[in-house]
This record gives sequence, structure tokens and C-alpha cells, in this order.
Amino acid sequence: IAGLGVEGGVIRYGMESARPELDERRDGMITASHAGEICRDKSGKGWGVATEKLVLRVAHERLTGKTHKKPTGSAATDWGHEYEDEAALYFEKVTGLKCLPGEFTIAPPPLQIIGGTPDRFLQNGHLQIKCPYTVEVVMANLRAKTPPLENLKQVWFEMICMGEGTVGYWASYDPRIAEGAPGKIKIIETTRDDRF
Repeated sequence: IAGLGVEGGVIRYGMESARPELDERRDGMITASHAGEICRDKSGKGWGVATEKLVLRVAHERLTGKTHKKPTGSAATDWGHEYEDEAALYFEKVTGLKCLPGEFTIAPPPLQIIGGTPDRFLQNGHLQIKCPYTVEVVMANLRAKTPPLENLKQVWFEMICMGEGTVGYWASYDPRIAEGAPGKIKIIETTRDDRF
């Protein structure tokens, strides 16, 4: 990708933004949504096939100036968007931490080609919210000691974008569980791991 430059074309990844004003800031960026694709493979020895595909797609998009969006509109994605605000309010209630809307954040130099939009900003970090659609994922998240690796990489990536000294929180929220009941929300605080 060397020499292709950020200004080489319009690149958008993932789903249509509910906030179109953020789309322009994402142009030419590798976003936190793709953290799992650019991280080392499971062995930790090298880059995986997904990394190669992402790099080739970015290079092609910069050369052609054409965007290659993934199809969107799944029921699970719609469900997550529908309940994200409710989950943030419940997170505030449980933790006492004030949530502010997330904004697209570009990493500090020399990593300005990466960026991410945390679901919420906190005074000392950010929050990544997941509202699983399937009962199997809800129950797996409740039993987990750490967020699923794909989610954890996204949280770490966003921490890199926010700079040193920030804390990342991951929350799994199920609106179907009664308020105050165990399992309504699972919150895990993470620390940045640059080894990924």
C-alpha cells in the first residue's frame, strides 16, 4: 500500500452509518471494526488470510477510488442498533460512569491511517456495547471471563486510537432480561495490549 496515500480515494467499510457525518471522516481509514482482520493470527506468529484480504481491498479501493461495502441489514445488526442507547443508560446506572456519544477518533501520529468510533466515550476511556441477538451468544458472553477475541481486538484498537492512559470497557446487554436481574448486563474492563 506504500505510496498510495490516504487521499487516493473514498473508502468506506462495514455498514451504512446511522450518522452520515462520520462517513467522510472514515474515508481512507482502516477502522476499529476491522481490528480482527489486521491482528496477528491465532498462533501469534504472523498475519492471517483476513489481513491479506483487507490490505488488498484497501489498496484496490485507493487505486480505483471506488468503495467496496459489505452487505448489511441483518436482523442481529438491527437489534444491536435498536438497543444500544438503552444499554448505555443501563451501563451508567450500574457503574456510575457518565457516557457521552462516541465520535470517530483518529489515532495519534504516526498511526493516523487508523481510526475508530467507540459506542460511548467515558471520562477515562471508552465503552464498546454489544447487544447479542441470539440466546446462545448472550449466554456465552455471560459465562466468559474476557470478551470474545474479535470484540476484545476492537476495544484494544479503539484504545490505540484514543492514546495512552485510556481504559476500554466492553458490555454485553440483553434487553429481554428483567432490570436488576443477574445477566442483564455483563461489563468487563480491559487494559491495552499492544502485542495483538
